[in-house]
Amino acid sequence: MAMCNLTLSRGAISITFSVEALGDDVCVTVTGGSRPHIGAVALSMARPSLTGDGSVSASTSVITMLGHKDDVVAKYVSEQFAKRLNRNAAAVCGIHYDEITPSDIKTVLDLASEGTRQICSMLLGELTGMPVPGEPG
Repeated sequence: MAMCNLTLSRGAISITFSVEALGDDVCVTVTGGSRPHIGAVALSMARPSLTGDGSVSASTSVITMLGHKDDVVAKYVSEQFAKRLNRNAAAVCGIHYDEITPSDIKTVLDLASEGTRQICSMLLGELTGMPVPGEPG
């Protein structure tokens, strides 16, 4: 699994993903805004789903710096990488925009989801050597 970077923007909002393989594990840094920082860290361990249907789920622990809201993005990104790639994943997140609006926050969440989908799809294709069904090429 190779390292990759992706920046997504919508209007004045931009977030950057930096992904690095650590052996069989993956570490994702998600930053954006005027002051990138460490606001939250999430660690997800891939495991068989408790539904018993053979799908992969994840158990996640999150540490959030006092007064920060980055835990929502960190947890989402970490869990999605763990579930989709079936490996342990950590996400370090720090996004800061002065006077961010509720609409801007929704944009951040949408970009986090889109970036996670794009990178996981690319890495799944790299891991399997095949395109991912249902994902754009």
